[in-house]
Order: sequence, then C-alpha cells, then structure tokens
Amino acid sequence: MRSRRYRPVGAVSVLLLLCAAAGSARAQTAAATPATAGATASAPARAASTAAANAAAFDPGNLLLFSVQIDGITLTEGLAAYGAPDNPLVPVGELTRLLEADVDVSVQQQRITGSLGEARRSLLVDVNSHTARVGAKDIPLGDADVLVGPNDIYVTMSALQRLLPLTAKVDADALSIDLKATEAFPVESRLARIAKHDSVGPVGTDEKPLFVDTPYRLFSPPGVDAVIDTGLRSTAPRLPRSYNLRLASDLFYSNLQGYLASDESGRPASARAMLQRRSLQGRLFGPLHVRELNVGDVFTPSLQLGPGSGGGRGFSISTVPFDQTSVFNRIDLRGELPPGYDVELYINDILKGSTNQSANGLYEFLAVPLSPGMNVVRVVTYGPRGERTESVRVINVGAGLLHRGEATFQFGAVQQNETLFHIGAPTAPPDGSPVTSTTQGRPRIIGQMNYGITELLTGSAGLALIPSVAHGNMGVYNVGLRTSLLGLATEVEAAIPPLVSPAASTSVARPSSDVLSPTL
Repeated sequence: MRSRRYRPVGAVSVLLLLCAAAGSARAQTAAATPATAGATASAPARAASTAAANAAAFDPGNLLLFSVQIDGITLTEGLAAYGAPDNPLVPVGELTRLLEADVDVSVQQQRITGSLGEARRSLLVDVNSHTARVGAKDIPLGDADVLVGPNDIYVTMSALQRLLPLTAKVDADALSIDLKATEAFPVESRLARIAKHDSVGPVGTDEKPLFVDTPYRLFSPPGVDAVIDTGLRSTAPRLPRSYNLRLASDLFYSNLQGYLASDESGRPASARAMLQRRSLQGRLFGPLHVRELNVGDVFTPSLQLGPGSGGGRGFSISTVPFDQTSVFNRIDLRGELPPGYDVELYINDILKGSTNQSANGLYEFLAVPLSPGMNVVRVVTYGPRGERTESVRVINVGAGLLHRGEATFQFGAVQQNETLFHIGAPTAPPDGSPVTSTTQGRPRIIGQMNYGITELLTGSAGLALIPSVAHGNMGVYNVGLRTSLLGLATEVEAAIPPLVSPAASTSVARPSSDVLSPTL
C-alpha cells in the first residue's frame, strides 16, 4: 500500500498573497486620504477665486456701453456689458426686457427661466448646478460663459445665441450689437401691428405714412347719433322718456362737436358744444405752428407740479405734437360714452382701467402713466347690443428734450365748470373738489412753455390762476430743467404758490424703467 505525503507549500503561498493584497490596499487608502483632504480644502479656495473673478469682471473700469439693434430696430443706445468687446457679457434680464421676451431672471436663486417662441419652449439656466436647457435640449456652457452680477445674470454673447432664437454680430470698434431673430420676438410683433394699424410699410423701411387729405369746410351736413329711451312704470314717473343726442359737422372751417341729453322727464339736462381745429404738421397761425385750437366747452392743460386739468367754457391752444410726450408727464384721455356703454383702456395690451360712468357724455381717464418708449393706447367701447368700437393711438414717450431753439406751449382759459348752455346742474370738477359759489364760473387759466436751450438741456416754465375756496383766485408758478445724464432722463422742477408752501421735485428715469420722483 502506497502512502501519500502532503506538502504545505500551497497554503503558505495563499497566506502570503492575502497579506500582500492587504498591504497594498492600506497603501492606496493612505495615498488617497491626502488627495481627498486636499480637494476638500480647495473648495473654499475655489469659491474665493470665483468671487474674486466676478469682482474683477464687474469692475467699473471694464464697463462697456453697447448700442443694440434687432432687424433694423434700435432697442437701446446704452446696454451695460462687461468683458471682452468682441464677446461681451450682456445682462440677460435687461436684454430680454428690451425684446419683451417671457424670461425671468432671479439673481438670488441664480436661475434664468422662461418660455420662448410661439411653441413656448421652456428655458432654464441654473448657475449653481451648471445646467442649461432649451426645451428638451441641453446647452453646453463653460464657467466663463455665465457670471452672476449684483442686479442681473450676465451671459457671453456667443453663449446667448445658443439659448435664445437669434444670431448676433458684435462690432467691437463701434460698440454695437446687431441681432437677427430666427423667430419673431414680442417687440417685433408689436411694432409690426403698429405699422399695420398706421397703414405704413414694413418696419425699418423708409416708406412714408399714408395721409388722406380731408380739408375742413365752411359747412357740411351734420352726422347725428340719437338714443331715445321710454317705457312704463308702476311708480313715478310712470312714463319715463329720455334722449341722448350727439352731432358732428364742419362749421367755419372747423369741426363742430355737440351733445344734448335729457332727464327721465324729457327735459334737457346737460349740453355742450365745441369747435375744434387741428393740424398734425402744426400749420395753424403761421409762425406759431399751432397744432390744436379748441373753443367752447373745453379743458385746460395741467401742470406736472401744480393744478390739474379743468373744464369750462373758454378756449385752449397747443403746439405740442400729438404722438409725443415726456416720460415725466401723465396724460388725460376723454371721449364720447353713450348711455349703456362700457369703455376699457389698454396700454400696450394691458388693461389699465374701465368705466361705464360719463360726465356730461364723456368718459375720463385722468393722469394715466405711460412707460418709456413706444406706447400703444387702445380705447375699446362695448355697446348694450354687442356693438364694439376701438380707437388706437401711438404715443412715443421720451426724455422731453427739444432741439436747440425749438419751443412748444400749451394754454387754456375757461370759466370753471360753466358750460356754453346753462342746462341742468353744474358739472363737478375732475379733481373731485366741491362745486361752490366761490369756484363756479371763476376763471381757471393754465399755461406751460418748453424751450430747447441746447440739444441736451430744455427749460420749462408754467403758470396757473385757479379758483380756491380758501384764497379766492390763487396763482401758481413753476420752472424746471430737463436733461440727459449718463443715459438717465433727469428733470428738476420747482413750484411757487404765493399763498402756500413752495414745492420742488426731482425725477430720474431710465429708458427701460419706471420714473423715480422724490418730491419736497
């Protein structure tokens, strides 16, 4: 019988291999620990480095002011950017506001969100997670492509073209950015609608507006709009009857506007009449270049720092263009409102007010604020039987600066709350003050003049004589200056009422922001 001898060489080898593997793992762990500690220690350093880089990027010495156009339309002459002139960091919030795009920028959350185009593709840029996405497509962005500023998030022009439906041509020498939209932005669509309403050619062309010559006549047959109501009641008056008449005609080479209304007993209750002559080009009264003259039941202009507009019998005259106003002014809108009608006021397609109440047959929207730039003012009236009429007016709101030597003025003088025809009760003033014997029929005179001292400095002066319950006839005088400083429209104005404390106002506005107007 053979016997087998076993040698322990294999077991010893296995033990030696296990020991060697354990030693190697400990060595690798020991080597990795310093690296991890180094990476952890470098995180605050990277954050400090990023903060230092941002501070250097937004140094005032690196500020660049670009003019921006899109498809021939000038959006701004002073877009604040930083970085390289050929690939600047532009503020996304400011630029998308100019484009009127549906984009929100949150500096605190370091996020950009919004919707793009008619398809409403989602837009997301999250700086913290280094995420950028348009719809379902991820957009690669480098660390240097996005920087968070104090008031906005800045993206390089090359990266912005991957986020928004546009291409850009940057002229580093002229400091201009020429944008080409691959999809129409809301600002382009709105301007195209304005061009269509005004019967002009495509936006950006030199085609002149179409003017239809409708000269005034000595007399023309009047057009009459009559509303007559009657019925039966069980209480007095048992047979109510009322009428509401409006007429328009040419008379003495002017436009005659008349209104007559009755009470429920059929007796005349209120009436007004006005002769109006207008010239869009300012060709009335020769060198005075008058654009509008009203005689009859009219309204005076208002002073920015002082009394407002008031109505009565008298006259008013103006040389101010119909489609322009200053960013510091507010406008009054009035028009015909038949009984049973509703009227809505839209500014840039945003509902600003509505009413179904009339004062002597007129609706009133007083002291309406406008935004800097182009404003589309729409007044829509709705009748009780589905009637709908709409009037559109485009007003360009600027800094209110005139060319050197150019002058404009407004003037109005009325007997306050007195009408040409004494019918019914007196009309309450638009400012809500009481109608009393001390103010009824007293003179209300308001005038204002603006003069271009230089191309960048315009002076203004105003005067007013208004009836006051406490002081009889009270005079108000004001003077002011308007200019443009570093792209900011600035106005300083002071009013000196002789019988009360004087007042002063300083207003500052940017082309794309609201007006800051502290008053003393």
